[in-house]
Amino acid sequence: MRKEKKDKYDFPENIVDLKSMTDAEQTMLLRKMIERQDHDIKLSRVIAFAECALLAVLIIIFAVLIPRFFKTVNKVDSTMEQVDELIVQAQSSMSGVMVLVEDADSVITANDTAIADAIENFNSVDFDSLNESIASLAKIVKPILEVLEVFGKQ
Repeated sequence: MRKEKKDKYDFPENIVDLKSMTDAEQTMLLRKMIERQDHDIKLSRVIAFAECALLAVLIIIFAVLIPRFFKTVNKVDSTMEQVDELIVQAQSSMSGVMVLVEDADSVITANDTAIADAIENFNSVDFDSLNESIASLAKIVKPILEVLEVFGKQ
């Protein structure tokens, strides 16, 4: 059989009736009860102190962390506002770019048509007839120049 460790505050198991106990036994029982009560009070004080210390640590942690949390939330909020502004600017820039692309496309299309018309007109010119006309003009202008030279020398 195993002996159980006896607590110094253990009470006798055979307490049935206080009236049947002697004064010495009652006094001893009261002393044990007072010692047990004192021990329980000391233990309660230690526990209360530990709880107060834990509460103080929690208060300090919350006093430090909560402002940091709100500061971080405010930074995230301002960053999100800036991102929203950038998105709006990007959208307006994209719409501006789209207008520029459309304008460039219309200019290219308009110039393409004009260049095509100019090339077509240039190709439709009869260079043989043009050369003959220039030669005829030169024949007509040559006598006029000779007449003007005669009057110009005098």
